[in-house]
Amino acid sequence: MKKSYLFMMAGSLLLSGAAIGQSSQGKLNKAPSAKKHSMFEAVKTGKKQTNTVQEKGALIWEDDFSDPNTWVMTNTSQPTSVDWVIQTDPSDVPNAAPELQPFNSSTASNGYALIDSDRQPNNADGDGAIVAEITTASAIDCSGSSNVILTFEHSYRWWQDTRGVRVSGDNGANWTEFEITNNAGYPNDQNSENPKVEQIDISAVAGGSNQVLVQFYYNDNDYWAWYWTVDDVRINEADQYDLVDEGIYWGAAGNIGVRVPYYQVPLDQVTSYDISGIVRNFGYENQTDVVYTAAVVSEAFTSSSAASTVNGFTTDTLPCTTQFTPGALGEYIFDGAVTSGAVDAVPGNNSTAGHDTMNVVDYIYARDNGLIDGGFFPEVAYEGGNLFDINQDAQLTGVETAFGPSLGDGIEVFGKLYSIDANGEFIFEAETEYYTTDAANDAGAVKTLVFSNAVALTAGTTYLLTVGSFSTELSLSVAGESPDQTSFLYGDLGTAGVEWYFTNSTPVVRMDFDPVNSIESASTEANVSIYPNPASDESNVNFSLENASDVEITVTDLSGKAVFTSTLNNAAAGEHTVAIPTAGLSNGVYVVNYTAGNAVATEKLVVNK
Repeated sequence: MKKSYLFMMAGSLLLSGAAIGQSSQGKLNKAPSAKKHSMFEAVKTGKKQTNTVQEKGALIWEDDFSDPNTWVMTNTSQPTSVDWVIQTDPSDVPNAAPELQPFNSSTASNGYALIDSDRQPNNADGDGAIVAEITTASAIDCSGSSNVILTFEHSYRWWQDTRGVRVSGDNGANWTEFEITNNAGYPNDQNSENPKVEQIDISAVAGGSNQVLVQFYYNDNDYWAWYWTVDDVRINEADQYDLVDEGIYWGAAGNIGVRVPYYQVPLDQVTSYDISGIVRNFGYENQTDVVYTAAVVSEAFTSSSAASTVNGFTTDTLPCTTQFTPGALGEYIFDGAVTSGAVDAVPGNNSTAGHDTMNVVDYIYARDNGLIDGGFFPEVAYEGGNLFDINQDAQLTGVETAFGPSLGDGIEVFGKLYSIDANGEFIFEAETEYYTTDAANDAGAVKTLVFSNAVALTAGTTYLLTVGSFSTELSLSVAGESPDQTSFLYGDLGTAGVEWYFTNSTPVVRMDFDPVNSIESASTEANVSIYPNPASDESNVNFSLENASDVEITVTDLSGKAVFTSTLNNAAAGEHTVAIPTAGLSNGVYVVNYTAGNAVATEKLVVNK
């Protein structure tokens, strides 16, 4: 299957991203991922880096690949043409997206292990499977510790390749596999973090043994796959008690049936939100009295979970007992903390300030978190968007979206709204006016696509909102992650051809209820301008008459109530200016209507004092 490349940012490859699963109109089932092409492009990101090394107990063994003699490479590829290599240039990560290059492990510059399917001659599916391992040359002595953790730093780009680590406690006679990816569509993300820190409980295999071997294995399954880098491998004793606060999750199930967080919510769409804490037990003891407490900064709100059991070396989500309902416009920042009766080995990671933020705003309804971390650029005609639960009747006037960096110039882009019928199929409801892109100004920018007439949305209903194009040059940004079957793409993107697919990366496609979008500026044989706009104390309507005429200027608020009127009887030909006093008007949007004979104009006026 041919890869297609696109270059950006001083030659970096626009690759990387999220796998997508096939749907059948609305009711979705996981399916093989999309084609190996530039489905996903990378952009600079403000995404928080939370994937840091979790220090454990006493160090038993470590290796940073600075000495190649401490590792043994084996290869059963057909043909044998690609193997593991140990190299010292962190930038020599082939075909990596910008956020994966250079490899950002702790000691990449003194050596790291790399295997790369793209180095296979011919670079095609069916050109011979690459099957290779890299194994510790000498046995590791873990005889003094019954509970041990294997940690390593790595990064990868996935395409149908299987990778993982094997551990032996009997000097290689038997092995236990800990799989990381496989060719059955796992993982959801084609790109790992950089670096991704893996921590694996190997106590059952290696605890108490002095004949421990560690092996990293790779198989491209005879696909033209990607690569894997590995560095900074260590084995530590496990702590007895070590809880970690790994995040807060909030949302309302609504009609979607999945609790998805909304990062921007119009005040009239606010509902009560469930809050849960994500807790990881890095210790080897099961802890039976774990409590998660969430708080909202600046609000007199806290809620705790019931005391729960979190088993050793597992992660669990603990639901808090009280829902949170924002009461006004503003920013709501979540803090969290996990507690238990045990003395924690690393208490500094039991709480986190500023986990995440929900904004209650006037008009924007957003599923994305606003921290752009990539974008879709499949080089085919497509559309992409998100499901939204509507809690109160509303008038949808526009679609706010963030274009990606590789947006084509002069392409027509549209927004579409779908309802979902009883069979789970997406039913077209409305389409915005077409917008023609100006790549120089629109690439990477947030734009609003406007419906010709506001679309009535019904409370208790879920809608799909998308942005698309018939051009092959549409680039859409993504920000954050979506649960399965809550964000979608439509196009020739996978093995099912032109079809609906779901994606776990959240497109920046937002509902916009701003009534200003439905006010069209119009002009018929009129030369009218308004300045300043926005205005504070006063604005001016400037117009030009070719012939003497009666002129009427009326300013109304969005309810249609007139707040200012000026009439000029038999005004002379030439330039004229009429002052509109705005000091006594409330902040907001007003409509200026101008009539002079057969010439009419309608313009927006914003008052902002």
